[in-house]
Amino acid sequence: MMPGNRVSLHIGKNGSARHNEHNFKEEKDVVIRSVFRKSEDGTRRSLIDSELKYYTKHYSKSLQLQNEKYMAKGQYGRCKTMKELYESPRYKPSEMILQYGHAGGENPSKEDFKKIVYEFEHWLAKWSREHGGHLHLLSIAMHFDEISPHCHLRYIWDYDDKGICKIGQEKGMEQAGIELPDPKKKI
Repeated sequence: MMPGNRVSLHIGKNGSARHNEHNFKEEKDVVIRSVFRKSEDGTRRSLIDSELKYYTKHYSKSLQLQNEKYMAKGQYGRCKTMKELYESPRYKPSEMILQYGHAGGENPSKEDFKKIVYEFEHWLAKWSREHGGHLHLLSIAMHFDEISPHCHLRYIWDYDDKGICKIGQEKGMEQAGIELPDPKKKI
């Protein structure tokens, strides 16, 4: 670490794929990696479209089964489209903001920051594989247009329910072997 600098990490569900693209900035200010970023015709998808493609590929079966249960009970208003599932507070991707440096410190170069982020990405992917593959990184957007470089990592937890892949952080973490810090407290 550079003297006088710090690493900060913020995690939550208030992120925005649209913001992360920074379409209002020059390309040199933003570096993006994403699942399903390229479409079949070779053009780039937006982050929202690439994340929706991931959801469709992995969670269509569970959404279909849930919608069928609602329809069987006559609860048609509870049925969701994939886009509604993706945008719902409970099932939308989580976002991690990783920043290295601060206004008064010496910030890493763009290339050094990319190396830090890619190393973290590889560690996260390895950890997920070793713990059942329940954590999925959907996109990384590195921003170099502010005082210190930072990146937005969007991810989703899922779990296996009798052969059906479903979205769920609590059960995903449980299946990954992560124990509750205090099992006596509510999840």
